Amino acid sequence: MVARAGVTGPLGGRLRTWCRRSPAIAGALAGLPGGVAFVLLSTTLTVTAVQDGGVLLAAAGPRWLVRLALGVLLGAAFGHLVGVRLAGALRVAVLGAAFGMVWWALEAFVLAPFRPEICALVGEVGRGDVETSVAGLACYLAYGVVTGATLWGCHALAAHALPAGARAARRLEVYVASHCLGCAEARRLAAAAAQRFPGLDVRTIDIEAAADAGTSPALPESVVAVPTYLLDGAVIARGNPDPEQLFACIASPPHPRSPHRA
Repeated sequence: MVARAGVTGPLGGRLRTWCRRSPAIAGALAGLPGGVAFVLLSTTLTVTAVQDGGVLLAAAGPRWLVRLALGVLLGAAFGHLVGVRLAGALRVAVLGAAFGMVWWALEAFVLAPFRPEICALVGEVGRGDVETSVAGLACYLAYGVVTGATLWGCHALAAHALPAGARAARRLEVYVASHCLGCAEARRLAAAAAQRFPGLDVRTIDIEAAADAGTSPALPESVVAVPTYLLDGAVIARGNPDPEQLFACIASPPHPRSPHRA
């Protein structure tokens, strides 16, 4: 059986590396579409707010590359600040919007004395009045939201990627029991893992229910308590692990000596 993960091969490997080991690189990549959103919205505002804006933009247009480069650098800073744990798209979008607002406040107020030199350096039209206005705040919010959403998407894509080169679906076994207080959470985590990794063979084994039905399986020697999580036959957690740690373990390449069973 071929693993049906959303992303495999070199791309999946690079995404996992960037998102988990180099969040600044993932943030820099996310900052590029954020910079494009900033440039497009800022261009629209400039054309509508500045007299002869089209003529001025024709002269300053190539310098928008500076804005894109700045968006990439700030995206790297955002990725480093957010780190590797992203709770959800909405939260990351809110964090991105806050990041964009901080950037706007920095340019509008803190760097106000140096604005003419900055405008000349990055090729802003006029004196930067559009960018530092309340209307211009939308440009920075757009940058932050798009960057945050793209970063979250990168993490989600990497999380769905099973290790490249896996010839068979990896198997996650979660041993639970009816009397176990923490086993409801274990069942939820097993279902979440199955949804996040389409190519993962997830099995939830209720040892008490199987015994009552007379079909009790032979338990591995390593299962001495519930809940217990086995990945490819090896124990990865006794008790419920942190969800992101569990997903990271599943997404990591299998150990060459791990007892992978078909």
